[in-house]
Amino acid sequence: MKEELDRDNRLRCQSCEYGSHSEDDSEAILKWCQLVSASNSPEESEERIERWLENFKGDASYGNILAQLVLLRPTERYIGGAREWLENRQITWPSEVDVLASLVLKSPAADVIERAFQYVSEEEHYFSNVLIDALIRTSDSKQSRERLVQLMESNPSATHWNIALSSLKSDPEGFAESLKVRWIELNSSDPNFNPIIFSGFPLPSAKILRAAYKWLEDGGQRSEHLVFVLCSLLLSSYWKKSELLPEMVTMALNWLKSNPDHEDSQKVVSTLLQTTRKSGHVALARACINNKKVDSASVLYSILETYRNSEEPVDQNIVGEVKATLRSQNAFATANTGRYDLLAGALLEFCIDDETVQLAKEAFRRSGDLWVLQRLLEFLPDDEVIDFAIKSMERWSESQSELDLLESFLQAAPDNPSGIDYAKNWLQKNADSPNAAKIEKLLER
Repeated sequence: MKEELDRDNRLRCQSCEYGSHSEDDSEAILKWCQLVSASNSPEESEERIERWLENFKGDASYGNILAQLVLLRPTERYIGGAREWLENRQITWPSEVDVLASLVLKSPAADVIERAFQYVSEEEHYFSNVLIDALIRTSDSKQSRERLVQLMESNPSATHWNIALSSLKSDPEGFAESLKVRWIELNSSDPNFNPIIFSGFPLPSAKILRAAYKWLEDGGQRSEHLVFVLCSLLLSSYWKKSELLPEMVTMALNWLKSNPDHEDSQKVVSTLLQTTRKSGHVALARACINNKKVDSASVLYSILETYRNSEEPVDQNIVGEVKATLRSQNAFATANTGRYDLLAGALLEFCIDDETVQLAKEAFRRSGDLWVLQRLLEFLPDDEVIDFAIKSMERWSESQSELDLLESFLQAAPDNPSGIDYAKNWLQKNADSPNAAKIEKLLER
């Protein structure tokens, strides 16, 4: 029964999801939401659904509800109702596309599949991606897969391929991956193509990375997306530990040498430092700082991170440049001060003089950034910093930030009475928390 009721909770209209209804909602929508909310058993739910389907067959919301029913309760009754509803209709509205897609996914009969292929083959419809997504997920025959590939090859630049392929995550048989690779290959010389949709998480496969790199070598060289894709593929290659990383690094270095004054040079050099951790690239980064178009805070932060992961001592000239950047009149007057806050916190690891400490404290007073406060606790837990921490824990009460800060506090000042009292009170309120043992261990130090 619980599973049935959970399904009922998913049978909601968009207005339900947002928690309110507008005057534009039809009587059918309002009745549907009342139906879902009032159903207390699977039997009662089925009876109410049948009455709704009978009473509101001509309502604009009918198709959307029918598609939900097929997806969540693919019974013979709802599948048959969906087929009957579509039988004499042209596929023109989103609700009709949704119903056809639900049938492709839950009842992929030959005539259903044929109708879906017919729709996406005729022209570039705005909602084709919904059906393409469904066809890819259910294409278990060689014939269906060949038709999808032929469809793509006939119009590889169509927008719906971008949308459909980027939404596919699960791919146990590798068919979706092969489609993505083929799609990138077909667009390899197109500067308007953007394979960035395959960056981020989950990480793209080695084959997709290689295909995207080929696009960078060809059409990407004339693309406005070049820097964006270059940085994303650098990061993906780094996280994936891909054999492609050295080639990506070489491409980034060549681009920087050819575009030293480009306004996006700081993005490339920062990503390069992040992925290589080589202090030998610091000279390139420092050269970028001389470009007035560049956000020096981002580059300097990447340089400090590079030294943090290196055995080499930090160049004191870099420390001086960081201080000068933080002291600059407009450093904290920009719309996005977050990079300067991070820079102030990062500098503490390399220099703990009065000026650096005051810059970090100023950054925390302005932003209240947890990471900056944790750095202050790590490197200089004086009375003022302790006071910052106590007040911040109260402000972040009952949040993950409170726990993170409490751990940093106890590590930095294990004998501080205020911190000990706060930790004991936290344990009383959170005795069943999986993190309680960690706090107890810190108190025992």
